[in-house]
Parts: sequence; C-alpha cells; structure tokens
Amino acid sequence: SPLGGPNCTVCSAGRYSDQAGSTACVACAPGSAANSSGATGCVFCSAGRFSVGAQPQCTACLVGQFAAGQGLSACSFCPLGSFAGTSGLASCTPCPAGTQQSLNVTQSAVVSYCLESTEPWP
Repeated sequence: SPLGGPNCTVCSAGRYSDQAGSTACVACAPGSAANSSGATGCVFCSAGRFSVGAQPQCTACLVGQFAAGQGLSACSFCPLGSFAGTSGLASCTPCPAGTQQSLNVTQSAVVSYCLESTEPWP
C-alpha cells in the first residue's frame, strides 16, 4: 500500500505536507524546492540558484547572471563592467584593469566577458 496507508497519496517533488491529517499538498514557494516525493518541507535555494516555485530542484543562474542571496525566485544580470563567465554564481567579477565592457547593437544584454580596452588615454 502507499506510504501512510491505502488512501493516502504521497506529495510529489516540488510540493510538501508538514502536518498529519493534511487534505492537500502545498507547492514550494518561489525561491525554494523539494527534491523528493513525500517531503515535509521545502529548502531555500542557495546563492547562485533560483526557483520560480513548485519545483523539484533549484536552477543554476545562467552565464552572465547571478543570485547574491539564498531563497531567490530569479537571477539578476551582471551590471555593466562586470561578468559571470560560468553558471551558478553568487556574484559577478569586475572587469580587470586594462579591459572594458560596453554593449552595442550586435551584443546581447548577457555579457560574460570583458574586452581589452582600445580607448586611448586622455
């Protein structure tokens, strides 16, 4: 018989029940996840990861994005002048001295690198 008896249904991953006698499973809130069925609670996403809610696992931020804290429901784009060259980062790295980062119409808003500066010194 299923866990808990013949008429009890196990909550699916991404949902939980934290009380005996529950009549419904609850979706994990944005910024958290439950990675197994039968969960009694959800776990906050760690820095560098996010969840939109009701998810079995948190998702790593994409290249060019970051999530600075835990329990976030979305990642942010790195500010201009910094980059995130790999996925799942909690912060962006500033462009090093001698490099720059500027957008033009041929580049997307997700920039994961810095270019050698071609600007002359004043």
